[in-house]
Amino acid sequence: MSTSLDEFKKVLSEVGATSKAALAGITALPLVSLAMDLTPPWPRGVAIATCLVELVVLMLTFHHVRHAKLKIINRTLTASFAGLIIASLIYFVLMSLVVFEGPNGDKFVKGFVCTNDALKIYGDACPFLPKSLIKEANFDADRLWTQLSLMGVRLALLVLWSAAFMFLSSLTGCFVVYHISQKSREIGAQ
Repeated sequence: MSTSLDEFKKVLSEVGATSKAALAGITALPLVSLAMDLTPPWPRGVAIATCLVELVVLMLTFHHVRHAKLKIINRTLTASFAGLIIASLIYFVLMSLVVFEGPNGDKFVKGFVCTNDALKIYGDACPFLPKSLIKEANFDADRLWTQLSLMGVRLALLVLWSAAFMFLSSLTGCFVVYHISQKSREIGAQ
């Protein structure tokens, strides 16, 4: 009796070059994003961790979708595509609002609640401080925003980043599984 892993290995050996390129491409995409400076500023190593998450999602997608009816595969493809678009858009909007660059090129996040000291100094400008005011504080986010708000923003970026890549993996996995099942049906019909 073959296991899901045996079937996954068999599928990998049978898929065409296009499917292999798609699978390799999506797992390498977080590393490309790192080179393009699109990754969230926290935690370090998020691109490598994302590659591993993508592989797990691909395996889970294959496991759950390989025997599914076309209607289920189509719904999963559509939902994954919608999730990818929504998570990506929110991620990029949030990145543009809350990430700033320090003097040496390092990226930091802005919080959503200013510290008491920052409120006294910057008043109504809090919590959306412009870079000029952040520079006055020597780019020290801890002096300007509360720890809880900084962590909340970091986690929001990480969750959106991860969700986008999980949706991308699910979308690609469903696409590959569908085309493999189509190929199997064609071979079976001959």
